[in-house]
Amino acid sequence: MQNVTVTQAYRIGRKQTNQRHGNRSILASFSNPYFTDIVMENAVQLKGKNIGISRDYPREIMEARKELWQDFKDAKQINCKSRVRL
Repeated sequence: MQNVTVTQAYRIGRKQTNQRHGNRSILASFSNPYFTDIVMENAVQLKGKNIGISRDYPREIMEARKELWQDFKDAKQINCKSRVRL
């Protein structure tokens, strides 16, 4: 496996004053977009853990994906044996 190079990584959101260890998201940037694909493909290994990975899409893309979600679910039901992707 190729070594993944992180160019930037930092926490986002406000630090909670009443908690010693607050749960905050981390935003990471990679030196190559290919590394993002590697990380996303291996995110399945975190199943059952208290951690998640998602892409940081712009607001417009996130809204468009929400609008298409029901169509995606319907297409999956109709074409259960074919590969349907959003």
